[in-house]
Amino acid sequence: MSKILIIAILVCFGKVTFSQSLQLDFLFSSGLTYSSEFHGASKVNDSVDFNFNKHQLQYVLPLKTKINLDLKKLDFKKMNLSSSQLFLTSRIGFNQSSFSGKSSNNIYRASIGITGLNAGIRQGIWIYSANLYVNESDKTYNGNLVPNFRGYGARVKVKSFDFIYFYGLGLLVNQGKFYPVPILGFQKKVAKNLKARIVFPLEAKLNYKVNPKLNVDLGANFDGVNTIYRQGSVLRGNDATINYRQIKPYLALNSKIAKQFKLKLEGGLSVAQQYTVIQKDYSQSLGTSYYVAFSLNYQFGKSLFGQFVNPQ
Repeated sequence: MSKILIIAILVCFGKVTFSQSLQLDFLFSSGLTYSSEFHGASKVNDSVDFNFNKHQLQYVLPLKTKINLDLKKLDFKKMNLSSSQLFLTSRIGFNQSSFSGKSSNNIYRASIGITGLNAGIRQGIWIYSANLYVNESDKTYNGNLVPNFRGYGARVKVKSFDFIYFYGLGLLVNQGKFYPVPILGFQKKVAKNLKARIVFPLEAKLNYKVNPKLNVDLGANFDGVNTIYRQGSVLRGNDATINYRQIKPYLALNSKIAKQFKLKLEGGLSVAQQYTVIQKDYSQSLGTSYYVAFSLNYQFGKSLFGQFVNPQ
């Protein structure tokens, strides 16, 4: 049985690593998660500042779990241990932005989708996801609503406990624009309790495990899709959506504060900021600002893979 447990942990470890790389920790923290992010003022010019905040409530429900292993006819040379799990993911939230303290633009967000994990000795490790989402304002949710899509598929290769790499392809459809996104990355143990992770072109991070209940992240990620203004509809040819994007170098503390609760505290800078009119060739650069964020997760404790490896 010890060999079976080692193989299971190896399979699940690879999937945990990949999930964290694409901001999918919810696969191992099934339940409710509330998160907020607050940005300081960014200079547009000498007389205008830009402010941005966002808030989100996420609910994740494991739908189906399956493990295939025949213990009666166990043959380690021929066996095909495999496992899979399917999740329903849903989110609601809103983005709030303003220029020089004037009336805020509120964009309401909602999404629903399916995320699946499959792992086996022979077929390897796969992760896939498909989500429909909307970003709407008070002016567009009734009559001008535009559905968007976000999905991807990727293969994970586990060379050892110290090195894992993955590759795949994603597709984003946002306000009528199509964005194919190649996925390529790896995680490597560089010292005791220290891991490095790079996901092109999304993330670079060092993670240090202080103890079983606390770890620290130092990294940077690209946050590219934040709708801050909506009017009209791309389906009717009068869309006026504005998107905000930035790169965020940060420091984060991840803590398990109780049996079923996880808390994340994060702070850093927002650099290389721009807002862009999606349907027009126009963009505006913004000055650097600081940001702080937090998230609180209540776990249902039903994740198959989370029973083997428990990321924080």
